[in-house]
Amino acid sequence: MSNGSSGADPEKPNKQPIADRIAEVLIDTEFYPLVLIGKGIKRFGPWIVVAFLLGVAFTSLYSRIIGKYLSSLCKLDHVIAPKEGFEAQL
Repeated sequence: MSNGSSGADPEKPNKQPIADRIAEVLIDTEFYPLVLIGKGIKRFGPWIVVAFLLGVAFTSLYSRIIGKYLSSLCKLDHVIAPKEGFEAQL
């Protein structure tokens, strides 16, 4: 009843998930940031890495917007002038 095959179907090559293939390509680049992303994909999955990268991008965007807003506010002179007869309290 055995047809002499070793169990693997010769017509269907061993398909590796696309995320694993991308991770291996990124790791093989030997460019450190891409290697870290590739290892993150292998370890945590592609969607966690995408969420992390989007979070970093939006945090950077928010900080730019807040920085632009704060820099547009008028500058104040910081002068402390105590009133006459006023004693400092500790």
